[in-house]
Amino acid sequence: MSAGKRRKTWPPRRGLPQAAQAAREAKALEAAKFQAKAERAASLERPRQDAAATVVQAHCRGILVRRRLRAAAAARLWRKQEEDAAARAIQGAFSACAERKIFVKLRHAAVRLQARARGNEALRSLQAMQLVATAIQSAVRGWIARRAHARA
Repeated sequence: MSAGKRRKTWPPRRGLPQAAQAAREAKALEAAKFQAKAERAASLERPRQDAAATVVQAHCRGILVRRRLRAAAAARLWRKQEEDAAARAIQGAFSACAERKIFVKLRHAAVRLQARARGNEALRSLQAMQLVATAIQSAVRGWIARRAHARA
């Protein structure tokens, strides 16, 4: 700006009366006192707030830890149930295999017993047929011998 030109402001500045100036300063002083008092109260309130925040944080951490512990216990329970179910399945398969082996042995024994019984029955039947055949042959031979003896 040049020295000759004066900067114009809007709205134009006017000098304040002295009483208004004093009131404004008093108001500013009162605001400063209020602010200092509020800062002092806040600085006194800060430790209480910190303590309250610590208590709240402790409670929240406790809740989270208990929740994690419940989840871990539920996981352990689920894992135990799964292991028990797997053990039951393995034991069931093993006992089924053992029962199958016993059944197969019994079935083979029954088959052998039936074969032996049928063989004995067939042998008795064959012996009976041989006795009958021998008797028939003896009768026929006797008849042939008598006939040949009668012709002679």
